[in-house]
Amino acid sequence: MKVLLPWQRNPANHGISESALLECARLGRGNRMEYLVSMSTKARRMNLYAKEHLPEGHPYRQRNYTNGDVNTSLIRMTNGETIVIKHDTDLPRPYSRTNLVQGTKGIVRGLLNSWCH
Repeated sequence: MKVLLPWQRNPANHGISESALLECARLGRGNRMEYLVSMSTKARRMNLYAKEHLPEGHPYRQRNYTNGDVNTSLIRMTNGETIVIKHDTDLPRPYSRTNLVQGTKGIVRGLLNSWCH
């Protein structure tokens, strides 16, 4: 019996595409990443999922998953912008690729590819 783990059923799509990030942050046009900090939570969800859903003796059930459930990255740009990226592929939640861009004169929430030009 082939068992698909959550990331195999629904491959992770990064919440923000490289092209949208390049466009919104004006990377390569006088702006660049100056500093990045990235942290992950404890790895709990995949270990719990394997224990609850995979049959005894399955190789994925024996594995000790060490990747964090949620990763948060904070990026500082040379022009002063701060970018926060949260990447969550394991926790149970409604699927969403909605992004948020907020600045001095406004805020926009939606898919970045449609409005970062």
